[in-house]
Amino acid sequence: MSIVLLVALISQLGPIPLTGPAVPGTQAERRIDLEFTDAVESFVRIARPRAEPPEPYRSLLADLSLSCYRCRDDASRKLLRAARGDLRWLMWGRHNRDPEVRLRSNNLLRDLTRCDQCGGTGVCLIYHSDDPGRDGPCRNCGHWGWEHPECRAACFACGGFGSGWSKGAFD
Repeated sequence: MSIVLLVALISQLGPIPLTGPAVPGTQAERRIDLEFTDAVESFVRIARPRAEPPEPYRSLLADLSLSCYRCRDDASRKLLRAARGDLRWLMWGRHNRDPEVRLRSNNLLRDLTRCDQCGGTGVCLIYHSDDPGRDGPCRNCGHWGWEHPECRAACFACGGFGSGWSKGAFD
């Protein structure tokens, strides 16, 4: 019982900044933070089945299921701005019964956790040489400088996902 209360308290503490330059660490560390946050929020949803996200997240997530495309798109943009500092409510949207809400919440998570190294493409875009004065193989993908523009090797930082969030909308 005390574990349930502790996890419920932790989930209500406030936003956990997981994106942007304010968060130190690698893309893998950010992914671990996201996985942990998702596990905590899943536990809270199971332990408290009647719990709901607070406003404005609750109404924005509900607006993602409206029949009007423009209304859904507007809600997505508003949710993108609102969730920049607190991604956990998008994880609640991923478990909604409406597939549109699930898909849009998942896409917003991927947009907000885009890889800094590859810009979300999932391929190695930046040539990293061991010796900046000499040409050599890239530390990330092993391609030489002249063949790097055509490189399609997976980004070393995000593992080819293009984002810190690697789950699909229906995982």
